[in-house]
Amino acid sequence: MATTIVRMLLDQCGCIKEAVDFISNIPHGYCYNYSITDPSGVGVVVEASPHKQVIRLGNSLSCTNHFESEILQEKNRREIQGSLKRKEYVNSLLKKKLSSISLYNNFNDGNSPLFFKYYKEYFGTLHTVIYSPKDLSLIIGVGESCEPIKVSLKDYLDGTLTIPGVIKGKININ
Repeated sequence: MATTIVRMLLDQCGCIKEAVDFISNIPHGYCYNYSITDPSGVGVVVEASPHKQVIRLGNSLSCTNHFESEILQEKNRREIQGSLKRKEYVNSLLKKKLSSISLYNNFNDGNSPLFFKYYKEYFGTLHTVIYSPKDLSLIIGVGESCEPIKVSLKDYLDGTLTIPGVIKGKININ
């Protein structure tokens, strides 16, 4: 359901306000964090549960697999230490003001605390995507420590982007 909502957000919303209004009026069957930004640089994290949505505003926001708002913390799993450590790591990267490609490399590195290899348990990193709202671009890679491709969303919107037919990477399931 969350992927459907994300698709609808991308299709129907042009700014943070529209996205927040949209999410606030969509029923949620389970818990999910939405991290949203637009070219203005404003960002929000929407913590959504079946009964309540909480909005966190800011310029440099991050979220992992737990709720931070007091009202939704009861929805968290009992053990969230891994999620808290990942959040701390992401925040340390944001403080460094790294380039998009440096962020990508920190997320995509097989030794990163953000990269998971538990594929047999259906819990592994399949792809890494870094979105850059300021220049309307994204960096995409499949698998671990792979050479990324950079895509211009501006070129896509202008109709001049040549979309790659294949993005290659390796996922080691051993």
